[in-house]
Amino acid sequence: MKYLALTFLLSISLASFAKTAEGDGIEFFHGTFKQALAKAKKENKLIFFVAYTSWCGPCKVLKTKVFPDKELGEYMNAKFISIGVDMEAGEGPQLANMY
Repeated sequence: MKYLALTFLLSISLASFAKTAEGDGIEFFHGTFKQALAKAKKENKLIFFVAYTSWCGPCKVLKTKVFPDKELGEYMNAKFISIGVDMEAGEGPQLANMY
C-alpha cells in the first residue's frame, strides 16, 4: 500500500452501491478489498472506500441521489477505484478493525 493512498472519505455509514443502468455515476468494483488494491496499483489510481451498512438511511440517499450523478461518476471513475463494503458482513468487520 505504499504506492496507494487509501481514501476513507466517509466512515461506517455510507451506501450499498452499483453502477446505474445507464452507465452514469460511480462504477463500483465488485471483488475483495485486496483485489481492488491490486487494480488501483495497476491503473495508478487511488481507492475510494465506502463503508456502509444495510440499515443506514443516509447510505440509501447517497446510493440513489449522489453516486448515480454523471458528472461525479466521470470524475471519480477517472481517478479512483471505488469499492463499497458492508461493514457488518463479509470482510467488512475485519476492514473496520484494520482501518
